[in-house]
Amino acid sequence: MAREMLAEDGVPAPVHEIVVQRSRDLSQAVAERLGVRHESPQVFVVARGKAVWHSSHSGVTAARVSRAFDEAAATVTPAPAR
Repeated sequence: MAREMLAEDGVPAPVHEIVVQRSRDLSQAVAERLGVRHESPQVFVVARGKAVWHSSHSGVTAARVSRAFDEAAATVTPAPAR
C-alpha cells in the first residue's frame, strides 16, 4: 500500500522495494547497515550511504518523503556557481 501511494503521488527519487517475506536477509542487512530498526511498511531516504530520514506506517506519505528527499538533496548537491 505504501509503495502504491508513493508511486501514485510521485516522489522525486527512485523507489526500491524489499518484500520482507521474500528477502528477510536483505531486509535485515539494510536495517543493520542504516542503523534503523526494521518496521513494515517503512521508507528510508538515503544520502551518501546513510539514512537521513525514515518513517513507518502512517508516517509514510508522499509529501513527507518528498520533503525529506528535497532536504537531503540540498545537503549533497553543490550550490550553483555564480
